[in-house]
Amino acid sequence: IQTVFWGGVVVVLLIGWGVMAACKAKWWLYATWLVIVPAGFLALILPSPKEYKAAKEYRQRYETAKAIFEQQCQNAGEKIYRTVDNVEGIMLLKVVPKSNYSSADAQARDPMWDNAALRTYDGDGFIWQFLALYREVGYKYIDVLQENKRDIIRYTDTDYRPPPIQIVNPKQPSRYAVTFEYNLDPELRKHWIAGATIQIIDLHTNEMMAEKIIYVFEKGLGGQGGGRMPWHFAVDCPNQEFSRRHPITHFVTKVIQPKKQEIQNTKN
Repeated sequence: IQTVFWGGVVVVLLIGWGVMAACKAKWWLYATWLVIVPAGFLALILPSPKEYKAAKEYRQRYETAKAIFEQQCQNAGEKIYRTVDNVEGIMLLKVVPKSNYSSADAQARDPMWDNAALRTYDGDGFIWQFLALYREVGYKYIDVLQENKRDIIRYTDTDYRPPPIQIVNPKQPSRYAVTFEYNLDPELRKHWIAGATIQIIDLHTNEMMAEKIIYVFEKGLGGQGGGRMPWHFAVDCPNQEFSRRHPITHFVTKVIQPKKQEIQNTKN
């Protein structure tokens, strides 16, 4: 950039110098030309006072947000205390509710979007992603605790064909449960920092089997220039292992390993 800038200055100076020499201009015109050309080029490339102020304010906001994010990241990461394998089903103590945003663009531009840290499926899609029918390796059934905290609905794909079969209040609900919490702290969200915690629990012993804390940071601080969707550009803490496509199921299957099943061809 510097080479192009100074090269352009020299070329324009030489052209002007040649024109003035041909016209036998007075010496003060030469001196004026030496001042005007560099000044003009600088005026073209330097930001205006307003732009400079805006850039400085953004940089200050970014450095503040980055420092806060790095501080939160000190608590991020996985803690796995116990694992089990050959498990046919798990229980979801809550489900990501169906989004009420008008579009995916709208939620990605909202600093308070609750699912910003996980960005996982919602509604029925959240439940079905755990089933073997919808994953290469998954669970045979998923128990979902209902909002009344009493009833349980079991989703199962024993016939390997969608949609999953639903059974109300199965006799033996799964002992292994998964839940999550969003971090909706307005002080963090104003810096475009989102967080979430995933917990895996043994319901028979009330034992915490594993916990994962996640934080993400949108470095553009919500900027939407060029149709940008801010939360889709959020970065994860450097010390947290993360699967952006299936963040919860990726972690859960590390702790509660599903029984391997032979998935039939649903096209037959």
